[in-house]
Amino acid sequence: RVRIGGGWDAYDMLVSSGDVDLDGRSDLLARDHDGVLWLYKGNGNQNDPFENRIRIGGGWDQYTNLF
Repeated sequence: RVRIGGGWDAYDMLVSSGDVDLDGRSDLLARDHDGVLWLYKGNGNQNDPFENRIRIGGGWDQYTNLF
């Protein structure tokens, strides 16, 4: 088990989404408690595996499943 950071309790859903941006690295989608969906692009660095989050948009709290 490898810790990849803290603060993940800010989200009510985390989804391993595959390679969303088609750069060959796995990405992560996270939905916060306000229904905002965020993209964490994978960067291939084992010690710090994600880039800064990118806001995709709001209104995602109406869905029970993302994928």
